[in-house]
Amino acid sequence: MGWASARQWKQQSVGLRPPARRYSPGTAVVDRPLPCKGSPSTAVPRFAVIGDPIAHSASPRLFRWLAASLGLPLTYEAVRVPAGSLPAVLEEARAGRWDGLSVTIPHKQDALVLSDRADPGAARTGAANCLVRSAEGRLVAHNTDLEGLVQA
Repeated sequence: MGWASARQWKQQSVGLRPPARRYSPGTAVVDRPLPCKGSPSTAVPRFAVIGDPIAHSASPRLFRWLAASLGLPLTYEAVRVPAGSLPAVLEEARAGRWDGLSVTIPHKQDALVLSDRADPGAARTGAANCLVRSAEGRLVAHNTDLEGLVQA
């Protein structure tokens, strides 16, 4: 039994989730990054980190501390998004539930594919770790992982 068939057997036998959909060049619309000129909503800006598992994430504490330190009103929550649920969650974001999303495992590739536009960095890496909701409700994909790695 080869590696691929053993993996398939495990997924069927033990209920492991299937691998994330691969990014296909040309699927996302590439665009320049949009300037962040405040929240598209009139209320306090709302943000979340999405993934599965997510309970371990330090992002909500970090972003709340940073916002408080800078005197910025915002909310930031951790939202568990199981495999297969990402499209529905992104529709909630388009509808205005959140102004931006931090994306983590296992959704980075799918987030790029399901976004409305992508900045060149996200398109080059084939994944998105940030989704920003535009005033029109479109989700623009960004990837800050590579920049962070280069600057580290």
